Amino acid sequence: MADWSDTAILRANGLPVETTTYYDACFEMLVRGQVDYFPRSTMEIGGELEFRRNMELVIEPHVLLRYPSAQYLFVSPAWPRLAADLEKGLEALVADGTVRRMFHETFGNLAARYDMRRRVTLVLNNPLLSPQTPLQRKELWWSPEEDAPRPGLRRKG
Repeated sequence: MADWSDTAILRANGLPVETTTYYDACFEMLVRGQVDYFPRSTMEIGGELEFRRNMELVIEPHVLLRYPSAQYLFVSPAWPRLAADLEKGLEALVADGTVRRMFHETFGNLAARYDMRRRVTLVLNNPLLSPQTPLQRKELWWSPEEDAPRPGLRRKG
């Protein structure tokens, strides 16, 4: 889609991008061979594939595109106390491990479902992020490697 932030991110990383103004047309272009791939979020792809099961689409099994994408909560400048209280509360959730547990509960099954650890991961830059985005604070970012199942040995029987 022409107005999706993903379009700008993919282009900034040198990937070829075709756009359309209609969401469903993206899938149709793929089926007709007009495009080779349609990158989807791990949170979206399962439902989209199920909804379009008659289109003979498959999830590419070997490649994972990855780039940081942030979500923010904005508060009116008229409410500085509310902003401070929210920041304090959210930082407490990070400090006590609640955010990490929420990441695991929300996204952990997706890492296993799509076998993310075994994929070739193309790490892309996201030029749309503000320079103030705290990329260095790993506790604020989910990584599929954290939740993907680790190979191991177990006893037979």
